[in-house]
Order: sequence, then structure tokens, then C-alpha cells
Amino acid sequence: MFLEDAHVFDNLFFNATDEDNNETGTLAPMPTSTVTPRSVDTITSTPLLFSLPTLPKLFGFGRSKWMPFGKHADFSPKLITNPTWRLKGSPPVSWTYCFPLCGSGDQALDAEDAIDNVHADAFAALSEAMTTLNLAVVTEDQVKIRYTPKNTVLEEFGDYYDKTGTRYRVVRGSVRYRYTRQSPGNFTENIEEIDISIKSSPAYTESIWKNVANEIVNYLTNERYMHVEAKPVLVTYSASEKPFFFF
Repeated sequence: MFLEDAHVFDNLFFNATDEDNNETGTLAPMPTSTVTPRSVDTITSTPLLFSLPTLPKLFGFGRSKWMPFGKHADFSPKLITNPTWRLKGSPPVSWTYCFPLCGSGDQALDAEDAIDNVHADAFAALSEAMTTLNLAVVTEDQVKIRYTPKNTVLEEFGDYYDKTGTRYRVVRGSVRYRYTRQSPGNFTENIEEIDISIKSSPAYTESIWKNVANEIVNYLTNERYMHVEAKPVLVTYSASEKPFFFF
């Protein structure tokens, strides 16, 4: 019985030769572990204020997923300065004049007085915008405008027309429409352009400057009764060479 079972354990061992003594011995194979490895717990971090996903909202630039770094870091927000914004719409009454001696309501005395009114309103609008957005203060000397006031006969002056046979109708504080003596019932929108420039300005992203322009429009619309026809357009600017730092 013992002889028949002598080779039962043959497969559990293998021969090994000791190279130093040239002796052959029998070694047991390495045991195989059956212990299930422990799972690694996943640590969920809490987003920080200055983590990557929050940076675009804080600094006024957008990114669809994330901002790449390393060899793929080809994206950087463009910083601009000295922007010029163009607005189109119906001007407030105070931006017009009527000469000679035909002014009515809040009209300016002459073209120079009208320009002064436009500049004062543009500076007030920009100051309010910068304060609302917690941006750097801009002085009055930094604000430049391009606007040509029009010699305007208003309905309030009476049954008169200008030399071209045209007069204007005021709606909610803005010179909104014009019509002619030949077609008094045919109204045409009175649309003019004004360029507002900020010289020697701080450098911000284009997105931030767009917010400034929108605040300017809000002020001119609500406080000075300008009727803005379209969104402000960025027509000129200077590219800033200052680096933009990520925190």
C-alpha cells in the first residue's frame, strides 16, 4: 500500500541543482495566495475657490472644459487696453442743439455745448460701470468721444421745420424719429453713432471690457434716456503685453 502511494506527491515538488555543490535536491513550489486584495478607497476632494473650474468665472474668460498646461498650454486669455466702443441709437435731447434761437426743452445752446454734454454723460456712464464692476478708477481726461451733434428742430418748438424741411419727435427723452413737411405721417428712426474711447486704461480681458460696455449702455439708457439700437461694438483696441497669471 505504501509503495503504490509513493508517487502521490511527485507533482508537488520539482528538482533543483545546487550549482556550488553540484547536488540535486527537491524544493516545494511557492504557495499561491488566495487572499483577496483590499480595495483602495477613493478620496473625493472638495473644490477650492481658486481651483481650475472656477478660474474662468473669476477672471472673465471662458473655457469649455479645462485650461491645458504643459505642451498643450497654447491658450491664454487676451488682455486688451485702450478700447473704443461704438454705440448706435437715438440721442438724448441734451446731445442736440437748435441754432439760431430755436432750442427747446433740454437742448444744448450750440454744437460745442452739446459736445460737452455728451462727454459728461459718457464719463459718468464709464465711472458708474467701473464702480459697479469693482474695476480701476478712470479719470475724465482718459475718456474720449467721437460724436457730431445735429442742428435739430423739435416739435416742441412749434410748427417749424429746418432748412431741409425736416423736424424731429422726442419719445421718452430721446430724439427718436424724424419726418418731413411733405410726409408728416411718415416717420423714420433717427439713428446716430457715438464712439467712446478709454485711453491709457488698465489691461483687462475682452470679456471684462464687454461687461463695462454693457454697463455704459445701461447707464445711458436709464439715466440719460438714450435709445440704444444695437449692442455696443468693439471697434479698436491695443493688445497688452502684460502677462496673465494663473493662481
